[in-house]
Amino acid sequence: MSNVAHAFDGPPVVSDSSLSEIVKSAERAVLLERTVERMEEELNLVRKELNELKFVRIPDAMAEAGFTHFALKDGSQVRVEDFVQGSLPKDPLTRTFAVSVLESHGGEALIRNQVVVPFDKKDHNRAINLARELEDRGLTVNVVHDVHAQTLQAFVREKLRAGEQLPWESLGIFVGRRAKITPAA
Repeated sequence: MSNVAHAFDGPPVVSDSSLSEIVKSAERAVLLERTVERMEEELNLVRKELNELKFVRIPDAMAEAGFTHFALKDGSQVRVEDFVQGSLPKDPLTRTFAVSVLESHGGEALIRNQVVVPFDKKDHNRAINLARELEDRGLTVNVVHDVHAQTLQAFVREKLRAGEQLPWESLGIFVGRRAKITPAA
């Protein structure tokens, strides 16, 4: 075990065997870093292929064949189901438009309004008195509109069931079908 507190007190005294072990460990770390990088790239490619199968090829083929579920020989179940996933866009202008789409389609009750004023730690007392002093103090205020992602997804599912079409992309929502695969036990 090393003594970090005294590691730099004087000139290093390193034996050849210690230096050899340090170099060996560092070389191994470099090799592992490269391996991790290569494996992450490979994992990204595998995820991309898996998504192509689950979100495009299998649902399309099953729709063409006219069925929504089946079992594989090993007992794995394949079922095509509707899903909604996404959240409001992060870009302020696009987000403002998405909020107006919600308001014009009966979703105003979903919107949570927040007023955000950044304070340094030293400004604690100012933050406490904010309600009374906000405009008098000339603080910069950023008003943020938000809808929780799961609440937004539930709203969209409800609109879909009612047959109403919304500009999904402007809400940051992806609506589609996916293959849900449950491997055999």
